Amino acid sequence: FGWAMLKVFVNIFMVFKILQERQPIKLSPEEHDVYEEHFMHYGVTARQFKKFWDMGETRSLHQDEVLTVEGEPVESVFLVMSGHVFRTLDGRHISVLDTFPGARRENPGGDAGAWVGEITMLQVIDSVSHRASVYREQRHTEDDEKERVQRLQRTLAGLGFYEGQIDGQAGEQTAYAMHRFEELSGLTLDGVDGPMTQQAEVVFETLWDTKKARWTAHACEGVVLREWKFRTLLPLCRSNAEMRGMLRKAFSQSAIKKTLVMHKLVPDDASHQERPAAGFGKETLRRYEDALHSALGERTVALPEDKLALSRFRREHGISDAQHAWALQRAVGWSLEEYDLGARLSHISDPRGSRAGRALAAPSGASSPG
Repeated sequence: FGWAMLKVFVNIFMVFKILQERQPIKLSPEEHDVYEEHFMHYGVTARQFKKFWDMGETRSLHQDEVLTVEGEPVESVFLVMSGHVFRTLDGRHISVLDTFPGARRENPGGDAGAWVGEITMLQVIDSVSHRASVYREQRHTEDDEKERVQRLQRTLAGLGFYEGQIDGQAGEQTAYAMHRFEELSGLTLDGVDGPMTQQAEVVFETLWDTKKARWTAHACEGVVLREWKFRTLLPLCRSNAEMRGMLRKAFSQSAIKKTLVMHKLVPDDASHQERPAAGFGKETLRRYEDALHSALGERTVALPEDKLALSRFRREHGISDAQHAWALQRAVGWSLEEYDLGARLSHISDPRGSRAGRALAAPSGASSPG
């Protein structure tokens, strides 16, 4: 009789749970925007998102407040919902990781800079799921090929692509995980131990070799974010495999894009002119634009001494190539090609009539007239 009653209660509980899960989830406009941009596309349900959302806290930051400090332990994961946040590494501005209003529209892959601390959170998830760590472990084995496959499996597992055993066997699950990784990252892999695959592994292992902050994240004016403490998320990750998988999905794409950008595996779009983040280096960039105008505004030729002075200023103040291109266009209307050539194209003769042009147009083996 006791077992029968227990079975009845279990069935009643399961029915109640199913009915509860089928109830529609109501999201606020703010929650809906966050869910749509950062979670929905990766198969995260509204219910899963709401449970995660409710564990965090919305905060407004003061200008110049710091979210993470380079080399210091990371204790929270943040999602920037509005305002400007920029990152510095060794005191230099990493402009490709700026998050600002409109960043999601300007960047084809979305606003990777919106997440802060998600790479460390992925390591925390990995550590509680009883898998090998995503970063490289020092293991010694007589079978080098098996070790290479295990290392690849650990990396793919840490990114949420591989769900099998870390057994060193390059089977169907490993091949499928590599295919998914290629589709979502834009990289091309060439087998388990090919040079391109090894390069991709090194990229992720290099960035994820520590649970300390890789860079310092600074807030500008008007930053509003959502913060989740690791100590709050840790019990959930230990007890709920479904939520653990959901967080992997949400964080992996941002982490992948950051890693690829930082290691220059994603080619820059030559047509994209990166705008500087407001609040950081504004005075420096204004000075640079003034100098460009002084050197080039009334001229059709760039003098070598002017270019040298400008080059040294860029190097000293960490002005990126994209910011340089944007400042050129804004201050004097020059293109990068014109600046590199040292003159406006409208004042350069037809290159086909130059000595190099004639030599390049001559048949192979023929010599152009002097």
